[in-house]
Amino acid sequence: MDLTVSLFTAAALLTGTATFFVVRRDLSRGAATGIAVATGLAVGLSFMFILYLAVVAWVVAIGAYLLARPWLKNRKLALLAGAAAYTAVAVLSAAAFVVALSNM
Repeated sequence: MDLTVSLFTAAALLTGTATFFVVRRDLSRGAATGIAVATGLAVGLSFMFILYLAVVAWVVAIGAYLLARPWLKNRKLALLAGAAAYTAVAVLSAAAFVVALSNM
């Protein structure tokens, strides 16, 4: 149980901190902190259900944000692209996890 809580906490803190430094360039300090906290919570809660795939979904979301940022004039749309990518990959990962568990 302690290992699970440690992994959950580490995933939430690491992804939240990294997200802060990625989005800080485009947003105010308060907005970047809010996005980082929300990201850490989302990844942490997802980590409880889909384990390492939550971190994979986060990597895809950061990639989508970084790719969308130069092309979109509005930085909030780039954040939305990252959030949509995270949601899509997290849902697909959860579905794959359910299928894998049901076939055991």
